[in-house]
This record gives sequence, structure tokens and C-alpha cells, in this order.
Amino acid sequence: KLEKITKHIDKRIEKRKREIESVFFSRSKEEFSKGEGI
Repeated sequence: KLEKITKHIDKRIEKRKREIESVFFSRSKEEFSKGEGI
């Protein structure tokens, strides 16, 4: 039972990580294109 809960938490953490990474990636891409515009 505890193993299931841990797996569920791990899944949520992974999902959160991916969300943060995608946000960070899109932001850095925006900054990069801004830099290119100069």
C-alpha cells in the first residue's frame, strides 16, 4: 500500500518537474529571441 502512495507521489513530482522545465525552456527561448532582435 505504501509503495503505491510513493509511486503516486513520484509521478506527481515528475510531472511538476516537466512543467517547470517546459516553462523555463520557453522563457529562455523568449529571452534568446529577444537577444537576437537587438
